[in-house]
Amino acid sequence: MPDTKDLAPLPKAPLAKPLPVTTPLFARFKDLFENFTPSTAQSLASSSNSVCEADPEKRLESILQKSAKIKQNGGLAALETKLKELPLLFRRNEEIINEVE
Repeated sequence: MPDTKDLAPLPKAPLAKPLPVTTPLFARFKDLFENFTPSTAQSLASSSNSVCEADPEKRLESILQKSAKIKQNGGLAALETKLKELPLLFRRNEEIINEVE
């Protein structure tokens, strides 16, 4: 019987076949944060810097437009509802991560 040191090493084989990532990953995927008001507020805040440098009339018009957009997305009530859901969603995410690990 040959010594293991005298044997040729085995060729490397891939453990998994790489596949391209598709978006979304699942057919029934729903982005929970798609209509999340804070992201709308963030985008509005980031765009407000240029408006703050503008004249007061444009600033007022911009504030009114942004206010209407927030109200259209459910306003404060929608924001509070989404914020109340976060702890439950966070726990569920932790459960999923623990299952995968």
